[in-house]
Amino acid sequence: MVCGPLCPPFQRSLCRRLPYLCAEGGTTAEAYYFRDAGIVFPNPGEHLEYLGLRGTIRLGPLSLEVEPVYETGQIFNHNTRSLDTVSAWGGHVDLFADTELGGFKNTFTVGYAHGSGSQDAADGLSTRRQFSNIDNDTSLTGDMGFIGDLSGVTVNDVHASGLHIVTAGWGINF
Repeated sequence: MVCGPLCPPFQRSLCRRLPYLCAEGGTTAEAYYFRDAGIVFPNPGEHLEYLGLRGTIRLGPLSLEVEPVYETGQIFNHNTRSLDTVSAWGGHVDLFADTELGGFKNTFTVGYAHGSGSQDAADGLSTRRQFSNIDNDTSLTGDMGFIGDLSGVTVNDVHASGLHIVTAGWGINF
């Protein structure tokens, strides 16, 4: 097993993760902490903190990634003109399978992502229980940016708070 610093010393103030990532073969475990994650808050006292675990295990052609995240902090509530205490959670589980078909490497994936929410957030009263995913590279919110974050979706002025998302995919390397 190999364990070492996750962020180079000059980046620790930016990434604010716990200082270790452990890896052995295709298995990794990571614990992290972000505060504010580069967000500039307009009101004094506002801040967000994210505590998360990410684990990946690889067994032959299969790999599984699990990442639960807890969000806490203080955000300004425009309805009450005061700070709300944030207590939300989210995360994802992704399963990948690699195989050879027709002489090409193929990868199949299925995943599930969850972001907590509340009726108060859907009604526009308070977002303190609504999970807002930081810039994490997941199959939904990463490079593809299919969903901007896991804090809910608004369509025709109707806001859905909290998300349950299931994905499936297939890729081929030519």
